[in-house]
Amino acid sequence: MFEKMYYLHTGGAHGNRVKLGIVVSKKEGIVPLNERIDWNNLELKKLL
Repeated sequence: MFEKMYYLHTGGAHGNRVKLGIVVSKKEGIVPLNERIDWNNLELKKLL
């Protein structure tokens, strides 16, 4: 997994952190996580 973090402060009390990442597989290349996540999974919804 590769991650990149940003911190953006445009005024106000505090800035915002952003973390972006991709997962890379030797077999499949870039793994599209949105296609692999079951968004109807109740346990996942509770965690989110």
